[in-house]
Amino acid sequence: MAAGEFNKTALKELQLRMEEKWHEKVKNRDYNPDLATAKVIKEQQTATVKEIEDESLDRQVSVNWVDFCQDNSDDTVTDDDSCDIVATEPESKSKLEEIDTFVQDSFKVNEEKFRGNFIKMEEAIAVALLGVERNLINKLNKKLAAKLLTFGGVNQYAGAGTIGTNVGGYTEIPAADFTAEGFFPYLQQAGVMNKFSSLLVLDGGNLFQDNYRSRKFLGNDDGKAAASMYGDLTYRNDLFGFNANAMQDVTIVLDPGSIAFGSKARFPETPREIKNPSVTRYSVPSNYIPGLRYDVTYKMECINGKIWHSWNYKIRTGLWLNPIRCNENITGVLLFKKKAAA
Repeated sequence: MAAGEFNKTALKELQLRMEEKWHEKVKNRDYNPDLATAKVIKEQQTATVKEIEDESLDRQVSVNWVDFCQDNSDDTVTDDDSCDIVATEPESKSKLEEIDTFVQDSFKVNEEKFRGNFIKMEEAIAVALLGVERNLINKLNKKLAAKLLTFGGVNQYAGAGTIGTNVGGYTEIPAADFTAEGFFPYLQQAGVMNKFSSLLVLDGGNLFQDNYRSRKFLGNDDGKAAASMYGDLTYRNDLFGFNANAMQDVTIVLDPGSIAFGSKARFPETPREIKNPSVTRYSVPSNYIPGLRYDVTYKMECINGKIWHSWNYKIRTGLWLNPIRCNENITGVLLFKKKAAA
């Protein structure tokens, strides 16, 4: 990138440099973000999220779910048949949702420091961009894990006769029962009672070691049951995201399709220079989360005779609960907490 020049060609060169660094496995270890919760959220999503081309709705997107909650069944009919069919079409419902989660990170380089330096400025910038994306995704993942806690519904299968007790928005499970053989039979029935179509289990480590043991004991006759129970659902863990929110003792169970994630980029793909002050704005795609784009602001300025290049990367996202579930008392998200032994 020539001094004083920043255009679409220069941007592509920087992106290529970054991708080269991204694929270098040894260095990549230091720049890999922790995004297990974000991956689960994208994995289970069935809703579509569309940007709205309306300046008055700059921070909103349209979230669309398919709904067939209506009941048109009739038990008063006779044995006679009719060629006339009065039917109802499933509705595709949409709701405007607010983009309300923002994360940004910045860096700058001094052009003069790279005169005669064997590390080219473009290479240093590419490595810095890797670090920025790592930081952004780590922070976003932490925020998404915390947001999931706000979506917890009331467990319809807890209390007398069960191993679960509803306390303060969570269903507490005794620590001794937090294994496949202790927890999952109960969870299967809880899924039925809460009208879950399937079970996606995400935690901060409650079941991590039990899951590991179940895979190792699979070859033993007395160890196949636990592994089989893990096969009846989808289990994921996010040790870092949950730990960052002090959620290590929490297990979240999702009914896939219950939540939706979306983002909105405000800047164009092609760099646009703005003269007052002199900055360039553009957007680039995330290497880790499909559909996510970063809004980027670039600035070159002279400070005390030195040329500085500065970048700011920003994420604008939202996470929403399905607003049209057929049973308003069931959100599709259940929160379980490991109750420490007395």
